[in-house]
Amino acid sequence: MVKVVDAIAKAVAVPVFPISSSLKGEQIIYNIVPLSDDGIKQSNRLELNIIGKTMARAIELDTAIRQALLSIGDLKKNGVLDIEANGGGTLQSEIGVHRLVNYTILQESET
Repeated sequence: MVKVVDAIAKAVAVPVFPISSSLKGEQIIYNIVPLSDDGIKQSNRLELNIIGKTMARAIELDTAIRQALLSIGDLKKNGVLDIEANGGGTLQSEIGVHRLVNYTILQESET
């Protein structure tokens, strides 16, 4: 999963944080939820909270991340077998527009 998070950081020029952040600006906050692991393959849900100043900026960040992550899944790089976006939404707060996106990531087991 480290390579996936690194790909997110390379795709966007905003800070990337695990779980939470006190920053008041554009940023990406992520959470990794284990779904299954049979010792050969594992499946995780990557939950992203993409925060942009405007809806257009949040969508721009989302698009850059999608292009980076979905190409990793297509190329089956770094032990990743498949990545698909599946679900999310949009919220607004005092710090910006939150674009919520979930990815399911199937990869070779790390155990």
